[in-house]
Amino acid sequence: MKRTFKVHENNYKTLLGTNTINVMECPAQSLNLNPIENIKNVVSEAKPRKAEELWKAVKSSWAGIPIFRCQKLVDIHRCEAVLKNSGYTTKY
Repeated sequence: MKRTFKVHENNYKTLLGTNTINVMECPAQSLNLNPIENIKNVVSEAKPRKAEELWKAVKSSWAGIPIFRCQKLVDIHRCEAVLKNSGYTTKY
């Protein structure tokens, strides 16, 4: 697969078929399993008004995220709790 490959709704199965990627079945409405959504909340607190301010906020927020925070967002216990609760709100 070329480095220019972009994952889209209509070609992700090709990506999964050509690589060894474990896919977990999860409820569609599960915001608890979306690390990007959690990170977006951190960035949105900056309330940038211009594109340059947005980029600065994104870069500084992204660089300031501790590794343990990222690990916590994808923690297996978090995933198990969401699956057990059928995608509804969890303690996470």
